[in-house]
Amino acid sequence: MDKKIYIKDIVEDKSQMMSLANMAKQDSHNFLNFEKRIDNYLSYHTATYNNSVIAMSGIFQSKLWQSNFARVLDRCYYFKIARSSTLSFANEKKLKATASTYFLPEQIKICLEKKLIPWFSIQGVKRRPAMYKMIDNWNKIHKQKFMILPNLYYTCNMKPNENIMCWQNVAVLKVDGYGEFNLPSKPIK
Repeated sequence: MDKKIYIKDIVEDKSQMMSLANMAKQDSHNFLNFEKRIDNYLSYHTATYNNSVIAMSGIFQSKLWQSNFARVLDRCYYFKIARSSTLSFANEKKLKATASTYFLPEQIKICLEKKLIPWFSIQGVKRRPAMYKMIDNWNKIHKQKFMILPNLYYTCNMKPNENIMCWQNVAVLKVDGYGEFNLPSKPIK
């Protein structure tokens, strides 16, 4: 059995993207109407382990955002096999870190090559401490550093509204221009 995780960009294979999104929408609302987003992906990565797709995530650009910013880890999703407790503990730990260990470095590299500023978001004020932990861990071992912005930001690909799921915590890579991040924001309550 191959114990390595392989990353592949499938952005050119729209049918595979839709097939995986259809599987993910069974337990994630993030993939409803995925077909409306598909043309705005610069890259869309899958992680394969033991010949099974275990996770996926993309680099997304919205026409509503500044053109020099790109959202990494967009629609990041772990399939049930990667969330299952039936795998051995060592493998399970490795699989659960797929986004930060595999997707994020690759997606940052792509963004920087394209002169884009990468950022990502996590929904919910209660999940903000987990974001701080992730960023602290990232910043300890990587040259490129992230900063968590102070407010909640409107991250949906539509005009701002009060949808609580659209107001998210944002981390942006500290590179030239990162301070120009200007999505609509509101203070955390």
